[in-house]
Amino acid sequence: MVGFNTLGIRYRNNKVPQLSQPDIEELALILINRYNSDLLIDPQGLDVDDFTEFFLELEIEYHYLSHNRCYFGMFVFNDSDNIPVYYPSDNSVGI
Repeated sequence: MVGFNTLGIRYRNNKVPQLSQPDIEELALILINRYNSDLLIDPQGLDVDDFTEFFLELEIEYHYLSHNRCYFGMFVFNDSDNIPVYYPSDNSVGI
């Protein structure tokens, strides 16, 4: 893992990072520089899956979150088996 705790990020009691816009921009520069510094010199596409899974060592899961695609995504900061997902095959919601 890249060691987020070494970057001085403050967290709320619910473990959500507390970042200002300048903090986010600085963090992005630090992470991109560590991942592939060439991206800062020669802008190009970022392989989000590779960056997330192999550099940040985070798990990506793909699920439908609603029947009408009103959600573009979700971050879950704690392990949980209580996230409702939509199953289009039988038009149902489950956990």
